[in-house]
Amino acid sequence: MPGRSSQPAWTTKGGFGALLRAHRRRLPLTQEQLAGRAGLSERTLRNLEGDRIHRPYPDTIRRLADALNLTGEERQDFEVAARQITVDASSASGSRSDPPGSPPCQLPPDVADFTGRSDQVALVRELLCGTAAVRPAPVVVSAVAGKAGVGKTALAIHVAHQLREVFPDGQLYVNLHGAEPHPLEAAAVLARFLRSLGLDGAMIPVDQDEREALYRACLADRRVLVVLDNAASEAQVRPLLPGTSGCAVLVTSRARLVGLEGARLLNLEVLQTGQAVELLARIVGAGRVAAEPDAAAAIAEYCGHLPLAVRIAGARLAARPHWPLGQLASLLADERGRLDELAAGDLEVRASLALSYEALSAEQQRAFRLLGVLDLGDFPAWVAGPLLGISHQQAEGLVEQLADAQLLDLAAVDPTGAARYRFHDLVGIYAKERATAYDSAETWRAAVGRVTAGWLALAEQADARLPGVSDVITTGSAVRWLLPPDLVDQLLADPLAWFEMERTNLVAAVEAAAGNGLEEAAWELAGCLTSFFLMRSYWLAWDHVQEVVLAACRQAGNRRGEAAALTAIGYAMSAERLRAHLDNGEAMRSRAIQIFRDLGDQRGEAKALHALAEVLKRIGIFQAPATLQATVDYATQSLHLARIIGDASLQVDALVTLGSAYRYLGQPARATPALEEALELALSLDLRHSQAFVLWHLAMLARDSGRLDAAGGLLEQSLDLVRELQDRRGQAQLLLDFGQVRTDEGRLEEADDLLAAALAAWPTHTEDYSFRAKALDALGRLRCRQGRYDQAADHFAEAASRWGDLSADAARDESLEALADALAAAGCSQEARRGRVSQER
Repeated sequence: MPGRSSQPAWTTKGGFGALLRAHRRRLPLTQEQLAGRAGLSERTLRNLEGDRIHRPYPDTIRRLADALNLTGEERQDFEVAARQITVDASSASGSRSDPPGSPPCQLPPDVADFTGRSDQVALVRELLCGTAAVRPAPVVVSAVAGKAGVGKTALAIHVAHQLREVFPDGQLYVNLHGAEPHPLEAAAVLARFLRSLGLDGAMIPVDQDEREALYRACLADRRVLVVLDNAASEAQVRPLLPGTSGCAVLVTSRARLVGLEGARLLNLEVLQTGQAVELLARIVGAGRVAAEPDAAAAIAEYCGHLPLAVRIAGARLAARPHWPLGQLASLLADERGRLDELAAGDLEVRASLALSYEALSAEQQRAFRLLGVLDLGDFPAWVAGPLLGISHQQAEGLVEQLADAQLLDLAAVDPTGAARYRFHDLVGIYAKERATAYDSAETWRAAVGRVTAGWLALAEQADARLPGVSDVITTGSAVRWLLPPDLVDQLLADPLAWFEMERTNLVAAVEAAAGNGLEEAAWELAGCLTSFFLMRSYWLAWDHVQEVVLAACRQAGNRRGEAAALTAIGYAMSAERLRAHLDNGEAMRSRAIQIFRDLGDQRGEAKALHALAEVLKRIGIFQAPATLQATVDYATQSLHLARIIGDASLQVDALVTLGSAYRYLGQPARATPALEEALELALSLDLRHSQAFVLWHLAMLARDSGRLDAAGGLLEQSLDLVRELQDRRGQAQLLLDFGQVRTDEGRLEEADDLLAAALAAWPTHTEDYSFRAKALDALGRLRCRQGRYDQAADHFAEAASRWGDLSADAARDESLEALADALAAAGCSQEARRGRVSQER
């Protein structure tokens, strides 16, 4: 170019700063004016002119060239001068791309009383250390998720302090405020990190992409640990990830950052009971905890083993050394005020949970509130559909979103592969608070109505699929919320297992419906539980739901529901509990019979007659033999009605009760045809539960007549059926009788095994002392046959005592006679025998 020197003019005039100053003065402009034109700070311009910025960004140079009106060769020389500064700076600093300075260590202080988490600490250490030492592996990211207050930050800081030597070039830390309304923007965090890495503020570009590039250039060939605490999302984290191996990132978030590429995910749960108590001891002192271990355990339990809550409880106690631990435990025991008590200084469980709640959408908040007030144990996602009045697909999505936000916990995966969820105790309390503050009573009543309709529809279909007859007394007019057929088939593939899994939720649904003026749905749902409760001997639960329903129906004037509940109450009671109902039981069922007659409900009337017959029969067996004739009368009336309406399953029920009553009355000639007719009907209807009971009664008739081989064969058939039906109570009773038959046959070793199996099979939740008394009598007779009279005497003595508690005088007298015989055979003197027997009396 003519007149152009072979060397750019700027090289002879003092460098880029001098060139920039010369162009500014030529216009002429002040530093403030040029900075304004270029959109830069005046400080940046002063640093550039003073050659104090060694890496001016291309965008900065472009803006200055535009503001100085540079074109052509002048613009080219200006840009070349700026690039040359970068080359010179790189050469002067050697191979490192970062400015000199001491390594940053921004970690907050480690938690002095950090407790437990040894497995999680080891896992995170292994993840971070393993990759930090290997090159050129990609940067490792460990993401720790968990609900509010679970100790994510404490874990991350604790691990980061342990790894300072592994990452000698520094530890960067930032609280991203992801759970708060205004999380930090990645651009602002990048600027902060760049300054921490030694860059002057004037060197930090405006553009976020350029900041990311500079950030990663500064971390290249370094071993730095980056702790990103309380992240909101993957999008907030991605710009803050280093680009090369040697660095590692530890992220904490209330959300599970499943979309973060290559991240190793760890979900942090609450502390174990022992760890929660240990944390409390570290805060308040081991001596105070050791002095009140039960109160300490109660505090940990009321805190839901949540570290934040335990720490707050500990802080309150530490500030009040005169308080016994039991005083705080008493305050926390009241669920309504528990969150009020869990506040100390700037620590507050409610405020922590509020951040998670406020980050939800309006639809998610509504789901959170109503699911919390429903007060279930663990529950399936479909519940949210009727509860919120939305489709099943929408319900699943909302529940999963609440789980992702750590406001719901994954409780289990059921046998069908479906997830089940639950609220942490404190989160559930907060959900109820929000519902009380936001939702009206009408809103809640409508939600309860819909979800009860969902439970009712499923329970009704599950009851119909049980391998036996439905014991629903009658039906009403409550609405049903129908789920998709394919979902119903999936849930009810094993109806008995479904009932078992949802048992507590079904009881809660009955209670919620009854308590919200929805007595029609309540009594119908309770009726759908009848077969299941009978098969599994859940008598206490049975009576509880019926008593709840009875009160609700009477209050509402719902006569059909009242009659159904009156029929059901006491139907499945154990013999010893029937004593309390002996006086009014017949009156209650007589009222039920009359109500059904008034309503023209013949099936309900027949069921009520049968229920009364069954109750009187069981009373008659142990306590009042005279009631057995009344059993025959009521069973005959029930059978007559069942034949009129053509209900074959009801005929089976009535025939079984009638035949067994005749058996206990000592009238086998009448018992046998009734039972054989019942068996024929049960076989034709494939009523396997009824078949098992008929075979059992026929076996006992055979035993009574001395036909022991026939009795054993019938018992084997019956036992096969009840095992298929998973009826543990039925198995225990059959094994007991089978053991007695084998004792009578002299097959003593088999009898011993059968009686032991009977005691093992009896459901521990079942309240029936009569079974234990019968088993003791059977063991006593077996021990006598084995010549072990001392043991036999002990068994008979305990049996007599139990029969006495049940007011079963005839059975008690038989046990006492056997006791006297056993004592005599054992060689006891007449005086000793007399004294022992009189003592048992």
